[in-house]
Amino acid sequence: MAKSKFDLNPIEQIKLILSREKMTVTDLAKLMGTTRQNLHNKFDRGSLNSKDMEKIADVLGCDLEITFIKKRPIKQVKSRDYWIAKYGENASMDDVFDEFNEEFPQKQGEDIFAYTQRKTSIFNEIFKGE
Repeated sequence: MAKSKFDLNPIEQIKLILSREKMTVTDLAKLMGTTRQNLHNKFDRGSLNSKDMEKIADVLGCDLEITFIKKRPIKQVKSRDYWIAKYGENASMDDVFDEFNEEFPQKQGEDIFAYTQRKTSIFNEIFKGE
């Protein structure tokens, strides 16, 4: 099932239920045995964990359903055997450069120095057993 841009996140859903039940976050916090400030902080940070959500669902008389929605295929990482068979045991970083850039792309927010270190570490693990 595709996610709509109008779907509510869990905190928005909780606030909607509270509104419909004519309850406040303070009321919910009391029923949960925590403070209003603690619950507000978790709402503000978006840091509700599964135990928090189970407790909230129980207090509000709701079932909690957590669903994993596949957003992309699982990336199949190539094995050490693949790399050795293709490039040989004595391959250099230059030999595998283009394919490494495809296989291990730079992560969002990762500076070039950290990216180079990460690729070098992966290379050493594959070809040098380090």
